[in-house]
Amino acid sequence: MDAPKSSHNINLLIFFLVLSAIGGARAQVGINTTDPQGILDIQSTHSGVVMPRIALTSTQLAAPATNPQGGNIPAGSVIYNTARTSNGSGDVSPGLYVWTGDQWTPQFDRKQYELFESQLGLRTEPLSSRSAVTVPGLSSQNFTPSYTGIYKIVISVNYGGGTCKIPSEGNGLSNSDADLNIARASGQFDFDLDGAHYLIPVSAYSTNYGTNVTPRKKYFAIWEEFTLTQYVNFTAGTAKSFNLSFTQNEAPEFLLDGQGEGRGYVAYDLPCRVEFIYMGDE
Repeated sequence: MDAPKSSHNINLLIFFLVLSAIGGARAQVGINTTDPQGILDIQSTHSGVVMPRIALTSTQLAAPATNPQGGNIPAGSVIYNTARTSNGSGDVSPGLYVWTGDQWTPQFDRKQYELFESQLGLRTEPLSSRSAVTVPGLSSQNFTPSYTGIYKIVISVNYGGGTCKIPSEGNGLSNSDADLNIARASGQFDFDLDGAHYLIPVSAYSTNYGTNVTPRKKYFAIWEEFTLTQYVNFTAGTAKSFNLSFTQNEAPEFLLDGQGEGRGYVAYDLPCRVEFIYMGDE
């Protein structure tokens, strides 16, 4: 015998109510919580969420990530990249990435800073040899960039003159005839980065009083600091060698014409420095 029509309608109503309840329960998922506050609520005091680990080859390629339903992967897909590339374009490094629809965008700050410092108390080479003096601590060094992109290089150097001549010492137009000799020494630093030379002209002043001045004083190694900033494109993982040297110019107003105690001072009490700072993609 057929069930009454009213009873059949009640059964259908109960069935749809149960489906609605199940659908509502599935709309919010809680792990370690019975009161999820969003579509997915995960709570733990000792464990984290492990994202899919994929080895990307470029920020410009979605692969090897795929859409299980076919077609392109949807924008907003999140993965943890395990690879590091150094192709010079679209390079990736380990970390979280989000697919925007046309590229992978890192969700972490790419930071790299490295500082190199010289030793202290370097004297310039005698002018008779006309040779450059390498700056200890900043010669035959290597820097390896972690990322592909633009790096800021800041070279900070300092230089002070040696002991200048006593006024009226010697003959000729190049010598002072007054009670005070204020002499200027000069030269140039050469920052060699893989064969590319960046020159930094420098100068400083020294003073010396005449013998008739009491008390007679002399001042030398009054150093000045000079800075050069360059922006260079580097490729991740490709080491760059660099060297810093200094050559002093002719110094006729200094003792022994810039030799002996007339030689200049480099990094007298402050080191010369080379800083490498990652700025971002090209």
